[in-house]
Amino acid sequence: MSGWRALAEELGALPSLTKPTELTKPGPREVLSVSSVLSEGPEPFTDDLARDLFEERAAIREHDGGLARAEAEALAVEDTARALSLPVAEVRRAVMPEAPALDSEGLPFQPCTRCGGGDFWKPMRLPFEGEGWRCATCHPPNPDEWRHAVSVPTGRP
Repeated sequence: MSGWRALAEELGALPSLTKPTELTKPGPREVLSVSSVLSEGPEPFTDDLARDLFEERAAIREHDGGLARAEAEALAVEDTARALSLPVAEVRRAVMPEAPALDSEGLPFQPCTRCGGGDFWKPMRLPFEGEGWRCATCHPPNPDEWRHAVSVPTGRP
């Protein structure tokens, strides 16, 4: 080894070639390789994850594929179930709005079972999950897609 190199190592300007470097264990968010990501397993299932995947896949099928929204949603549920390795019924429950309880006139009379909101709207066209009332909090309408709106008492002051 040259004298200059020895002096540089002595001063700490260069890492020593004679000392082995210690490998440190990666932190929880550090990624060393693709295999380390795959070995951690899939992201845990949540309704939000399913809803995000569903919306993304429905939008791609609708805009890029040229399908009607109802057809795009039907296929997006299957895509999402396949991606999450879950039954279609479980994904549909997570991403499709639950129908509220209706009175004899066909109007909602109880708050939303998911969020407790009391404002509902009815879509103009028939989406995949069928015609029915949607919670305005869980599924806000676009101005051009609703035809009826109703509010029910929620028991809040």
